Amino acid sequence: MPPLTIPPELKKITAFIRRAEELDNDKTQATSRLIAYYCRQWAVELSLPILKTSTDPLSKSTLLSIMSSLETEKSSVGDAFTKVEAYTVCRDFAQKVLSSADASYASVYALSSVDYPSAKNCARSYFAAGVFFDVLAVFENASVEEAIIEKDDISSRRKYAKWRASLILSASKNGEELPEPVVEDNDETKSEDNKSVADYKPSEEKYDVDIPPAPTGSVGSTEEVKESTPPPVYSPDPVPARSSWFSSKSDKGKPSKASVSDAIELTKFAMKALEEKEIEIARERLMQALECLK
Repeated sequence: MPPLTIPPELKKITAFIRRAEELDNDKTQATSRLIAYYCRQWAVELSLPILKTSTDPLSKSTLLSIMSSLETEKSSVGDAFTKVEAYTVCRDFAQKVLSSADASYASVYALSSVDYPSAKNCARSYFAAGVFFDVLAVFENASVEEAIIEKDDISSRRKYAKWRASLILSASKNGEELPEPVVEDNDETKSEDNKSVADYKPSEEKYDVDIPPAPTGSVGSTEEVKESTPPPVYSPDPVPARSSWFSSKSDKGKPSKASVSDAIELTKFAMKALEEKEIEIARERLMQALECLK
């Protein structure tokens, strides 16, 4: 399916729609569809104030198209996770993309010769991470407690991601020395859980590189994205929902490492559900966790 044409009046939602379209490439993982769903949801929320005064029929038809897509996905994706679960999935994915960008850029920076094309690819990943952090505002607007509590931290990570993207792109464009990487000895960046996220290749973006040296900006502010062909399919690690998306178990009867990881994730979701007094969901998640360990 070709990329959705975004009218100039709605250019601020372009990055969110492009990220959703990239995630649409993976039809097998629940998390890909879930994150794409909330990218579009946030795009709609950004569009509504604009369309209150708009007279452009293309803008209105574009919004209706996005809303139709959301309605189609609502029962199978939007309602398959609680708001708390969905927030956790989207937040963790954004952080993994950011951590992967940090790690990839550190490797590029360490090369004996300057590799501007690879640096630009890292910048695109930083920008994509910033967009995914932007999307988390949809949960804050929905009064998800975790999103409200963590909003300052999320804002800092979002600004950092876009700031790094702009610094790297500015240096690459002008043939200047690349900025030093920010490297943390973080197990999250090195874990197997990030292998699929490390393969994430956002489509080419057009960035505003003329920004102050310190990260600034408000949630929802985003640069325009050029129309481009979506990148190769990638597969974020699945997080099981009401229907089962479990890793295959070992033939020897001992749970595989992936199955144990699934069980841990399910148990975390069960704990979250208990905190939200969602007893039935908690019971269901715990039963699924046990199934993973059989």
